[in-house]
Amino acid sequence: SEDEAPAIPSITSTQISFDYFKGKIAPELQQTSNSSYQVASTLTLVIESLMAGFTTLPASFMDVANNENASFSNNVWTWEYTSSGAGASVSIVLTAEEKPLKTDWEMLISAETPDATFNDYKFLDGYVSKTKNSGEWNFYEFESQSTSPVLTYTWEIVSTDEVNFQITFGDFDYSTMSYVRLTPDNTIVLSDGASDETTIYWNSETGAGYYEQTGEERTCWDETKEDTSCQ
Repeated sequence: SEDEAPAIPSITSTQISFDYFKGKIAPELQQTSNSSYQVASTLTLVIESLMAGFTTLPASFMDVANNENASFSNNVWTWEYTSSGAGASVSIVLTAEEKPLKTDWEMLISAETPDATFNDYKFLDGYVSKTKNSGEWNFYEFESQSTSPVLTYTWEIVSTDEVNFQITFGDFDYSTMSYVRLTPDNTIVLSDGASDETTIYWNSETGAGYYEQTGEERTCWDETKEDTSCQ
C-alpha cells in the first residue's frame, strides 16, 4: 500500500546451513579423510561458501538501504543510497513492487570511478511471497554485467520440519543443487545438468547417512560418522 513501505527482507535469513556436517572435530576428520562422510562434508561446505560469497555484498547493500527513507511512485517503493569520496561515487537503488501474492525486489547499482563507469546495473532481483515462507533470489556477476544470473536460489519453508531449497549455478561443475528436509530425512542432490547426480542423505535423528554417485556403489556411514556397510 501507499501507507507503509514493505520491510526490506534479509537475504541471509533464508540461507541453508548444513550444521550436521560441522559436528566432527578436526583430529577425527584427519583420521578419516577418505570417508564418505568427509567427502559429503567437503561438498556441502563448498556449497555453503559459494552461497556466502554471492550473498554477502547484496546483503550488506540491503542493510545500507534499510537506513534510508523510501519514496513511493507508480506503485513502486524506492530506497536510494549514494556514497562518494576519493574520486569515486556509488549509488545503490533498491525497489519493491507489492503484488497480491508476492513482493518483487530489484537492486540496481551505478558507479563512477577512475577505472569504470556504469549506470543502473542489475545486481540482484527476486521476490518474497506475502506469507514470507517462500521466494527466489537471483544474483548477477559484477564484472561482466551479465543479464543471466550466476546463481539463483529458491526456497520454501513449510515448517521447521519441511524445507525445500534449490540452487541453480550459472557456470560451475554442478548446474543445480536441491535440498529437501522432511524431518528426520535430509536429502541433497547435486546434478551436472546431464546424467550425473550426486546424492547425500542423512537422518537427523540417528545421525547415519550415505553418499552416492551415478553409476557407483552407495557408501554409508553410521551414527558415529564412520563408514559402515549399507543396509
